[in-house]
Amino acid sequence: MSESLLIDEYKALLTKKGVKEATGDILYPTGFLNFDFLNGYIADGMMPDGRKYKYYNIGISDGSINMVISRSGGGKTTLCAQMAANIIRPFPQSFIIEENVEAGLDYTRRIALSGFSKEEIQNRYVIHNEGISIEVFFNNIKTHIDEKVKNKDKWIYDTGHFDIYGNPIYKYMPTVVILDSLAMISSTSILEDDEVAGNMSGGAEAKKIAQSIRAILPHCKKANVIIFMINHINADIQINPYQQKKAQNIYLKPGETVPKGNMPMYASTNVIRIDDKKIKENEAFGFNGTLNSLTLLKSRTAPPNTSTSLVFDPTADGFDPTLSLYIMLKEDGMINGAGVGCYFGDHNDCKFSQKNFKEKFEQNPELRQYFKEACELNLTRKINRVTNKSKAEEETIGSLMNNLLEARITE
Repeated sequence: MSESLLIDEYKALLTKKGVKEATGDILYPTGFLNFDFLNGYIADGMMPDGRKYKYYNIGISDGSINMVISRSGGGKTTLCAQMAANIIRPFPQSFIIEENVEAGLDYTRRIALSGFSKEEIQNRYVIHNEGISIEVFFNNIKTHIDEKVKNKDKWIYDTGHFDIYGNPIYKYMPTVVILDSLAMISSTSILEDDEVAGNMSGGAEAKKIAQSIRAILPHCKKANVIIFMINHINADIQINPYQQKKAQNIYLKPGETVPKGNMPMYASTNVIRIDDKKIKENEAFGFNGTLNSLTLLKSRTAPPNTSTSLVFDPTADGFDPTLSLYIMLKEDGMINGAGVGCYFGDHNDCKFSQKNFKEKFEQNPELRQYFKEACELNLTRKINRVTNKSKAEEETIGSLMNNLLEARITE
């Protein structure tokens, strides 16, 4: 009988102690496919019979913390609510917990943004908007995580995918938590004691938030609790007008700052920035809305500082996924013709104008099919692919390394 590998002994020892090996990440689509593919990648798997396969792993990663930042009124809350609803939609047991520190929202707005019915919203969406402190926020998350782990059999599901060794990937069904907003949340001591509130510095609050995030992060991954933290981009006050201050961190521009310190950004899997500009009724799509650029300042599944656009349509009460894909095609030069003679691919027998595109999209099955084909082509060629070293590169690097290690250096 051959001697076991040391790594096998190590794994067996930790298994006895209840320590599990990491399983592959599963990403959940947000409903905005241009963003999902931008932040996704092609994953590898192997069937139990040894057959290898690949699949599109797109969206937001399981158990991740995600920071969404913009100026005031940039669409952060709307985007998070829509993304959260689309993440949990395929899972009947899953729900959203919104900790609304700013206390400015109600269920009517949430019904419109989520697409859930009046009956569904009761079982799918919980809003807290009173007494939300740093401690309460993280205690609420920990309470929910403990409940999921305790009732594991009710929450665990088979993702349908296998890792690269042929093991099935199981996850807890996702729960999404929205904190609106990090900028406005305070410590319990501040809420309860005016004297403490006057003495407690922003640095002390930032430290408390950092401690809480460090404590909760591994538990979120374990129980698949996805957090969206909303934060505001503020102007950084310049003390010396002749000397520009250095940016707060690598994710912000000079002259910008976000409240509550750097730790939330550093702990986030994704940092998503929204920059908006108005579109007028007589332009673009025939309504007064905004064109919002989503930039991935930080991502563990995509190159940093990559961006895509979303269209905010106030008549549809939120971001429009179809028009956002249309803008993606337009920005990538995949819409031919001009004016009232626009068309996809070589289908110049099915024309439209930008202003009437949505109307014709609803009425014309052929146009929907051509649009779908163009989107599929564009999305699949843009998704991130892991590139392995070529044989020539491996040989060159290996040879160079060996030569240097074997060299005898003389003075």
